[in-house]
Amino acid sequence: MIAKESDNRISIIITALYLAFTFGIFAPVEIYFVNINEIWFDIYDLLPGVLTIFAFLFLFFFLLFIVLNRFNQSVEKITRIVFIIAGLSLYIQGNFLQADYDKIGTEMINWSQYTTEGILNTVGWIGILMLFFALLYKLGIEAFLKLGKFTMIFILLIQSVTLITVAIMQHGMLHKNDYTCTTEDEWNLSKESNYIVLVLDTYDSRIFDELLNTEQGVKYQSILNDFTFYRNTMTVFTLTDFSIPQILTGHKYLNQEDFGPYINKAYANSPFLNELNKNEYDINIYTTVFLPQNKVAKNISNWHVVDSISSNYPRMFLMYYKLILFRYLPHYLKPPFELNLDEFDDLEVTGTIDGHKYVSGVDPNTYSYGNVEFIEGIPEIRAVDSQKDFRFYHIKGIHHTRDLDRNLNEVDDLGEDGTGVSLEESARANMKIIDLFLNKLKSEELYDNSVIVIMADHGAASYEGGGQMQSPLLLVKGYNEKHGFTVSEAPVSYEDLQEAFINLLNGKTGDHVFSVKEGDERTRAMYYTGFIGQRKHFTRNEPFIEYQSTGHAYDLRTLKRTGNEY
Repeated sequence: MIAKESDNRISIIITALYLAFTFGIFAPVEIYFVNINEIWFDIYDLLPGVLTIFAFLFLFFFLLFIVLNRFNQSVEKITRIVFIIAGLSLYIQGNFLQADYDKIGTEMINWSQYTTEGILNTVGWIGILMLFFALLYKLGIEAFLKLGKFTMIFILLIQSVTLITVAIMQHGMLHKNDYTCTTEDEWNLSKESNYIVLVLDTYDSRIFDELLNTEQGVKYQSILNDFTFYRNTMTVFTLTDFSIPQILTGHKYLNQEDFGPYINKAYANSPFLNELNKNEYDINIYTTVFLPQNKVAKNISNWHVVDSISSNYPRMFLMYYKLILFRYLPHYLKPPFELNLDEFDDLEVTGTIDGHKYVSGVDPNTYSYGNVEFIEGIPEIRAVDSQKDFRFYHIKGIHHTRDLDRNLNEVDDLGEDGTGVSLEESARANMKIIDLFLNKLKSEELYDNSVIVIMADHGAASYEGGGQMQSPLLLVKGYNEKHGFTVSEAPVSYEDLQEAFINLLNGKTGDHVFSVKEGDERTRAMYYTGFIGQRKHFTRNEPFIEYQSTGHAYDLRTLKRTGNEY
């Protein structure tokens, strides 16, 4: 009798432990590890709530079964069987009956497209429940409870091994060291040697070419004495978020893996950035696109660790449990628990940066890529140290909304479409920005000792000549380079930039940095894509559509889709 009662108590504990562990620990932690690159918070933000839920569920079920057992053992056993069947069925649903809902939590689901999945899921549930009730009928209550006990022990072991394995593979127990781009040392340059890359977003080479043929063309050429204009240049990507990493690292993102691991590896294995480190340059990169989130970011002086916090932890945790219910409930019970991961981003605020608290949740020194901010900073340029400096400035350029006229006056009337002044007017404004920037470098005696690359990340989609943003501006000047404004027709691709950047670092002049020469024939690839949305965290992008050009970058007749998508 005592042995039977002890065995029953153990069975109760195992049932309570299974239900509490599965839905209090395994479900939330495993979902976190699987979606680790899409969620801004780390596992330690979840653990207090997870452990609380686990403890609550365990105590609830344990006390429920104990009280029922004291009141009526038959009722307790039937109740336990109901929870065992429910717990095992929900586990099967969450881990083996999931439909592919086009990336859980990243886009809202059109449920009308999943009628077949709903029917199949319902049939699956009916089959599972019929199996359990058939076993119960055949084995009887005691044998079924015994089988359930060993099944739950087996699943608990499987869950434990799964969590350990996924945690190791995804580095899930590490704190997330998110980095932010600050304005630190933005205008402090070196008396000895500077390497400056100025990226004017969307500035199309064809627009610049047209400006050279206007009444101010001679003036623009004079501003750019010592520079070589690579007129026949093709970008690799037509979207900033993928072009900037490719420019800096030479590595392309084509959905070959989740974006987070890609960008970490890309920056870690950049030939140019590694060469700058070897040559002891102080590296500062000013941009608003995605940054690597690993130890590589420590090599960028103006990128600092952000300790993000939630503006509402209870709400965040309740939202997170919507994800769990979405995964573990049957198909037709899922819609009320659908959640877009953007909602988590809305709760993220900056708690500290490098340990310094910002009560408002916003770092006042976070970099902004606006043209006006860049113009206002130019007077602050100073030669302050003898250390070699690398500065990468990514500014708005001629990207909409274009709110500056050619005289750098802010424009209130942005037109019916809200894009602002014309591309030509904005291009002229950017020429004035370039002039101000170069003149300040000269007045501070920083011009001659600087490599200067003025470029775009891609061309303009709204250029009246058409195209796929394939023609970015590219102007190059080496250290102590002196000559008139030069034009090269070499068929350059942004695939060649790592070679050119390193050649400039090693002292080559701007007109001799590419191995490809004028008159060479080559096929250049470019990738056009839409974007998954302005989310901070995402895994894969929309398909990348491959184009190839066998002619001049301006010649749309030779720019063709290959049929390849990535």
